[in-house]
Amino acid sequence: MKEHFFQNTHAEEAPPLKENEERWYLPSFGVYHPRKPGNICVVFDSSAQHGGVSLNDVLLTGPDLKNTLLGVLIRFREEAVAITADIQQMYHCFLVREEDRNFLRDNNPSKDIVEYRMRVHVFGNCPSLAVAIYCLRQSVLDADPDVKQFVNHNFYVDDGLKSFPTVEAAADLLKRTQEVLLDSNL
Repeated sequence: MKEHFFQNTHAEEAPPLKENEERWYLPSFGVYHPRKPGNICVVFDSSAQHGGVSLNDVLLTGPDLKNTLLGVLIRFREEAVAITADIQQMYHCFLVREEDRNFLRDNNPSKDIVEYRMRVHVFGNCPSLAVAIYCLRQSVLDADPDVKQFVNHNFYVDDGLKSFPTVEAAADLLKRTQEVLLDSNL
């Protein structure tokens, strides 16, 4: 289930802990979409408690940066030609500082004990949403104004929805947006 994390370098073998170094082990589970039977979303349960405390209990959530779904949908209906865009595995596009990775440890109890830790933000950690949206918006700071507007106002988390008067205008903006986001590993 988690092999792709290592192939994509989203996880790494955890180095031995130094004396008095803190860590946290995150249980994980898979979520399947009925219309995507071969696709699994691995969720790390940062709300699982140990000793009455969960990782999410002690993490700062960050500000609510997401656009309202209603606002995105209303703007989506303004013109005749509609596009949708999706940033695949958005949380995994952003690295976690090395000194914080020991709080994202995992192991497989059915195999020899080898500990791993995540190198990227994970679905299930309360600050991941704010980090991802902030970094997404940072990636377009120097972009053309219409690309910046699209990303900052027409995305609901990792899904972009926008309408245009013509197919050509839609294709042009989508192409330029993809180029900018690819430069930022998105």
